[in-house]
Amino acid sequence: MVTTRGMENSDPIQMIRELQAQLEEQARTIANLKQELQQKKAEDVERSKEKQHDWETSEDSQNHNPPPPPWSPDLLSFTDAIMQAPMPDRPPPQVEKFDGTTNPDHHLRNFIDSVAFYTQSDLVKCRAFSLSLRGEALEWYYTLPPNSVDTFRMLMGMFKKQYSTNRYEEVTAAELVNLRQGKDETLRAFMHRYTHAARRIKCGSPEFIISSLPNCLKSGFVSESLYVELPSTLEELQQKMAKFIKMEDQRIFRKQQHEEHLVNDNKKEGKHRKENARDQKPPVSLNPRYDRYAHLTVPTEKVLERALQSNLIFQRRKFPPKNMDTA
Repeated sequence: MVTTRGMENSDPIQMIRELQAQLEEQARTIANLKQELQQKKAEDVERSKEKQHDWETSEDSQNHNPPPPPWSPDLLSFTDAIMQAPMPDRPPPQVEKFDGTTNPDHHLRNFIDSVAFYTQSDLVKCRAFSLSLRGEALEWYYTLPPNSVDTFRMLMGMFKKQYSTNRYEEVTAAELVNLRQGKDETLRAFMHRYTHAARRIKCGSPEFIISSLPNCLKSGFVSESLYVELPSTLEELQQKMAKFIKMEDQRIFRKQQHEEHLVNDNKKEGKHRKENARDQKPPVSLNPRYDRYAHLTVPTEKVLERALQSNLIFQRRKFPPKNMDTA
């Protein structure tokens, strides 16, 4: 009762002040705890960094590897003008990668045609060219001298010179005329050779390619048909030869079917022969059973007569004819 009366008689303002003092004390305590935690965390991070540094230092001392040199723009093969050129926001197109074993001219045409939809800037083409290389060709690209390339034309020249041995040799007109279809070569296989050689002729006119074909084919229906009426364009020639190739394929297919039927018939006939030979009884040999016989001491007539009497042999009876008059 005394305590209650004392609390009831106490000043409310004093109580509020005491509560505020307690809250401030708790806030200072929490702030000190946070500061101690942050300090401890910072010490732990610093301690882990020191351990990592010590471990890397010990590993480098064991491997005796010098630290890598700092990156420098002087190590790049392009000049500053190329490296500072703005690049498009979208990624470059996917191009079939060159590995150093195919025709460099074909790769350059493929690259230029693909990049034409991406950019018209030669500076950007220089930067994107390495994305079309792989393997040995990419290694060659990395060996270009620093600051040695300033135009895309220069890069193309260096690329062509490096892989000039991979270029297709040009076919002369005489080489095309001297092509001949083999005796057993199909029309499809020969036209593949002829078309491939015609593409490699420098400045070869369509009229020359068309007129040279009949002499290159082996004598027969196809060459004679071309002699009678030559196509006027390469497209017409391709359409006409496609029909001849289709006819030859059909003839070869029928020939293969006929040969397969002959093989199957021969197999069946041989099988029937074996079965018939198995079913037939071996023929009775009419040769003497023994090589030597004892000489007869009596005439042959008596031997046969005695055999008839003993029923060892039988005499064949002769029946009268059907139309014989028995009256």
